[in-house]
Amino acid sequence: MGEVCCAPSPCRVCLVHPTIKLRRRQLVLFTIILISITIISSLLYTVPKSEVFSHLLTLKNGMQQKTCSVGFNTSSKGPLEVDTENIPSLLDLEHDLSEVLLPGGHFVPQTCKSKHKVAVIVPFRDREVHLKIFLHHMHPFLQRQNLEYGIILVEQEADSLFNRAILMNIGFVESLKIRNYDCFVFHDVDLLPLDDRNYYSCSDEPIHLSASIDVHNYKLMYHELFGGASMMTKEMMEKVNGFSNVYFGWGGEMMTCLTDYAAIPCRLAAMPQK
Repeated sequence: MGEVCCAPSPCRVCLVHPTIKLRRRQLVLFTIILISITIISSLLYTVPKSEVFSHLLTLKNGMQQKTCSVGFNTSSKGPLEVDTENIPSLLDLEHDLSEVLLPGGHFVPQTCKSKHKVAVIVPFRDREVHLKIFLHHMHPFLQRQNLEYGIILVEQEADSLFNRAILMNIGFVESLKIRNYDCFVFHDVDLLPLDDRNYYSCSDEPIHLSASIDVHNYKLMYHELFGGASMMTKEMMEKVNGFSNVYFGWGGEMMTCLTDYAAIPCRLAAMPQK
């Protein structure tokens, strides 16, 4: 039935059949659902899936009241052994890590909300064996610290002299296009932490994470040493305008960075040697 109207009169009254009201409501509901599907489809095809999944997981964690503990916790192991005998292939690493990492290699703790977002930037060239050992060791290490993190590998393909500073600057700039990271760990691929108490969380000071290395008998060669594995916040990197690009080969760029820090009211911290 359609509209039922009385005969023309000065006060015209139209009665709408209940079936018509129901159909109109269904049409409005269908339109809302169609618009929602269109928006979601647009996001999935225009935004990287890793960002969509990460955003959904971040929203889930945001609803939780528990904040991840920083430092030594129930999943920490303390002193660590590095397995250099059973080196997995990159395909095996991808298969094993795909169960805990989001698409794109990003990790978000599922049981608590991480205090920090950490980008681990690795300058790289022609060290595939080191890379396999590094990824096999670092992913579990960082996950035990309840960090939200991503490992960004920046590879130099040219045959020219290696320029670590340029690669680190590129990693810093490009990582911020992926996520709003709080701090950045600049890490050589041939260095590995040997203790869970070497925390990779953000700090108000620039941190030298590799102050004790086995080949140096776990002693700091000189106080100004800042290379190998170092952590800085986004604000620190912006204040010193990144690393100097004039140094080719290994070394030099971190010393210039420390010189730039002299004009900034902060101090350099190093992880304890024991």
